[in-house]
Amino acid sequence: MPEIRAEWCPETLRNIVTSPTIRGRMSHNREIVYCDDGMPVRVGPAP
Repeated sequence: MPEIRAEWCPETLRNIVTSPTIRGRMSHNREIVYCDDGMPVRVGPAP
């Protein structure tokens, strides 16, 4: 089967890199989830 190559457009890359999920933020229905203290809930191990 031949290899399919596609180019990434700048907008797609920008959306991926600036995604809150990439930065470790938890979201629900595309909205950031916040703690009682107003800070975003982080995904992953505690610092």
